[in-house]
Amino acid sequence: MPTLIKSAAPLILVLHLAACSLPGLRIDDYGDTSPWYKQEEPWYQQSDARYGDPDGDGLDNQSEYAPNYMKITPALIAGMRRDRITNPEPEGRRPPPLESNEYLVGPGDILQVVVFGHSELTNPAGSSSGGSSGMNSGATGGRVVRADGSVYFPYVGRFQAAGKSIDEIRETITEGLKRVIRQPQVDVLVSDFRSKRAYVVGDVSQPCAVPITDIGISVLDALNACGTDAEGVGPTRNMQLVRGGENYPIDLADLYSAKSEEIRLRADDRLLVSQRFNRVFVIGEVSGQTTAPIPPGGLTLADAIAEAGGISLETGDRTGIYVIRGFVSQESTQQGELVAGLDASIFHLNAESVDALLLADQFELSSRDVVFVAPADTVNINRALSQIAPSLNLMIQSYFLATDGDRRR
Repeated sequence: MPTLIKSAAPLILVLHLAACSLPGLRIDDYGDTSPWYKQEEPWYQQSDARYGDPDGDGLDNQSEYAPNYMKITPALIAGMRRDRITNPEPEGRRPPPLESNEYLVGPGDILQVVVFGHSELTNPAGSSSGGSSGMNSGATGGRVVRADGSVYFPYVGRFQAAGKSIDEIRETITEGLKRVIRQPQVDVLVSDFRSKRAYVVGDVSQPCAVPITDIGISVLDALNACGTDAEGVGPTRNMQLVRGGENYPIDLADLYSAKSEEIRLRADDRLLVSQRFNRVFVIGEVSGQTTAPIPPGGLTLADAIAEAGGISLETGDRTGIYVIRGFVSQESTQQGELVAGLDASIFHLNAESVDALLLADQFELSSRDVVFVAPADTVNINRALSQIAPSLNLMIQSYFLATDGDRRR
């Protein structure tokens, strides 16, 4: 009997300590440990003297953060759709249109000049690097506009080409050749556009510089030229056009659907893509907690849960699916910044019935939404048992070893 007591004493101690590892329990447990989504008094209305309101603006008091609680029902989804139709999101500031679509030559551009009937003057056979030496330059394949904007051509001399159109340059060369050629026939084109570039930067797979040509380039052209995965850019205004110190939000989904006019880029424009806002968070009792990017077609609640591998069959509570939205205003994310706000909402879906899955497939998520799947009621007990089981197994083995030794003695 003393041996049994001595063997059981460590077991009792281990069980006592392991019990303290149950979620929400400890030796000096003093408060209600019910999860926030099951408390009678909502978590956002509970006061906590530890925090107070140091700056006196009233925003640090948790009672100010009282979100709207709504159940996800067919009526709610229908109402949200009506709101999107009757109260569409205001369009952001659009960049001013380009003054002219005509391409103006700049330093670094390579010009190809053709003088019909005079092969000795025609590029690229008689190409030069733009200097007065007249040496051939097969690498350039034409005449390079110098940094000062000038270019050299035989019998014409050096003249200013930067800031001029192709027609103006052709006229200048034609007038210069009239002194040595009767009725010269001249054609000029840009063989390599190197003076004007737009840039795609930020959260893209391949940041790059895109040359602006004589036919112009649009936002979609720039993204495609950089090999950017447009599906990763998302449907909201998380892309900014930076032009002349001004920022213009761009809704890529509107461009794809032709709801807005195509935006043409000009020299030194920057497309800044930020993925910081274009995602939702899936946490709780799912197979794999994750952040899910929002594609151009949008993301539903069912899509987000599927991205996380679905609700955990062992620990998830199908009656407790929550979408937490707010504390960051939607308008601020459209403008490319995060601004805290007090207009928060919690949407609750009870997916115990199969038809509730249809609601999940119709509920559209917004940027920075948090999808939370609550744990089942038995989860805490199961997790506690899984923590106790190794110690319990060790103690039982020790007990049998001790009793076996006593019998042998």
